[in-house]
Amino acid sequence: FIQNSHLKEEAEMRKVFVMFVVVSLLTVSSATADFINTYLDLNAIDNTYFNVDDGITEAFNEFFYFAETNSEISNTGVVVDSGRAVSTGLNTVSGNFPGDVEGEGSLWGIAFLWDDLTGQVTSDAGGVIEAIYTSGTFDFYLDFDPFAVDLGNDSTLTDGTKIATVELTSGSYRLDTTGQAGSSYIIQGNFTFLYEDFWFNAENGDDLSETDPLSWVFAYTAGDNDPAAVDITYNPDGSLSIFSTHDSSVSIGVVPEPSTIILLGAGLLGLLGLNRKKI
Repeated sequence: FIQNSHLKEEAEMRKVFVMFVVVSLLTVSSATADFINTYLDLNAIDNTYFNVDDGITEAFNEFFYFAETNSEISNTGVVVDSGRAVSTGLNTVSGNFPGDVEGEGSLWGIAFLWDDLTGQVTSDAGGVIEAIYTSGTFDFYLDFDPFAVDLGNDSTLTDGTKIATVELTSGSYRLDTTGQAGSSYIIQGNFTFLYEDFWFNAENGDDLSETDPLSWVFAYTAGDNDPAAVDITYNPDGSLSIFSTHDSSVSIGVVPEPSTIILLGAGLLGLLGLNRKKI
């Protein structure tokens, strides 16, 4: 009877531990992620390129970009987007002009592209189409010849060094077909790849590529455009083809204290072990 009682108690502890981990995971995943200031060490890509300055940018909270996008909306409401973008500047935290951006736009730049941003129309009323994005991948490259980047020629975007890949986690799209407003979007994704020793958290100096898990680092972009920047083609089969241009920015963030659940889980495991010793 005593042995069965101890076994029952141990089983209950296991249940508590499992429930604790599940609740902790839910709490962390639903926590509000924090945007951070970051900086780049361009020497990680080529440590011989910068012979005047140090190759390290000052801290910034977002980088600006110009993009050209092509969107197809089928007669069943399926949305498929592709796009090409190039950075146009860094929003430095200091506010100094010019900032210490190591010649961004002239000596180097960031290009990124995507072909599989997919979603579904959720509303089509009053000439306004709204959709949610469900999947998509964005690949980022660093190029030391930004003047050669041509958004109409993929090879000029991908001939640099791949620095990051972001997988969509959520997103939305809005298109005003009446001409009263342009198109707008919100996209958030998690990093699945980051070049080592390149992108750093300016607040603590941590290499973002060493975040464990890496998916706790995320990118966020949102923007809209002028109606004149949208060209809509109405196809015979009822589908729409949309070409648009955008001026927007990308911000970087991390989930707060990603190691918290590990520490708390290890602590509870310790309590479980202590309980076993007492049995």
